[in-house]
Amino acid sequence: MPKSSRISAAQLTVLLLASRLSGCLLLTNQAIGRMPFADSLLSIAFNGVLLFFLCLPTLWVGGTLNRAYGKSRRLGRVVGILYLLLCVFLLCIDVLQFHDFAEKVMKSELSVPLLTASLVVVAFLASWYGVGALARAALPVAVFSLACLLVFGLSLIPEMRHWYFPVGEQRNALAIVRTAVADLPRTAEITVLGLLLPAVNQKRGRAVFAFTSSTSLITAGITATALSVLGDFALHTAYPYYTAATAAQIGVFERMDMLIVAVWLATFFVRITLFACAFTTTARRVCSRFFGVLTAVGAAVPCAVALLLPTAVNSAVITTVYWCVLGAFCVGLPCILRRRRV
Repeated sequence: MPKSSRISAAQLTVLLLASRLSGCLLLTNQAIGRMPFADSLLSIAFNGVLLFFLCLPTLWVGGTLNRAYGKSRRLGRVVGILYLLLCVFLLCIDVLQFHDFAEKVMKSELSVPLLTASLVVVAFLASWYGVGALARAALPVAVFSLACLLVFGLSLIPEMRHWYFPVGEQRNALAIVRTAVADLPRTAEITVLGLLLPAVNQKRGRAVFAFTSSTSLITAGITATALSVLGDFALHTAYPYYTAATAAQIGVFERMDMLIVAVWLATFFVRITLFACAFTTTARRVCSRFFGVLTAVGAAVPCAVALLLPTAVNSAVITTVYWCVLGAFCVGLPCILRRRRV
């Protein structure tokens, strides 16, 4: 890997966090559920622990694609093709989520499918600069986003009511574990971690731990904000945190919805560029001779989904596929590559 494409452990943490923030901001009512608040916090904390342990097999192996090529060129190409399909799948899911959020929340005169396809094309163009450039660009995005979340939280304090938190009997440990496990597929960044690790100089484990722990803290803060401002209404709106943030008023600024959309667009662009960068890096490694063709196909598929299939989505099927992907790339593939013979 070129020296200019190498990043530090801190940059890896910031890059993953900036990407994950786009999902945190789109907190759904299904994610909140009807659990008592204390149980929700325990579930979020346990989710962070599970995420870290899911990353351990990849940390154990290091670079999964490099490991595969180290065993044989044929195995390397097979693993590379699997990663290409993974990146396209993740981009298609993100495109569908963007369309859903834009249709329900963003009041734009622009065509949402065309806007989505344009973002995908720009993300693939930006991915040519490599993961190093993306990591540097993610730093101001993460700082700006976290600063805005802090401002939102402070400005919403007058709107918070402690009696809005769900009350009732505490659920058993099994319910807490079930909720934590169900939220694991929301952190899709860990599936491409094996492609990013070779670019990291050192302290990879610390970077992953910082990412998973900070994700849990931010998710807990966002959940608490949505519940304390909206109460039971949070269970009946598509994106509770966005709805709660629109109630914030800072001095003469009353249109906080525009700011929260700006934050989400910035983090969403980092996310799709991360997957696009993983795609282009893998395509160059798998078949440099047809790199341009592979990249064009990789960008065309999510664009086609954005333009032609914005509503043709079955959430149950997607969730099932997500679980298969998570198990295959975070556990199955690293364990197979760790073996002496394949």
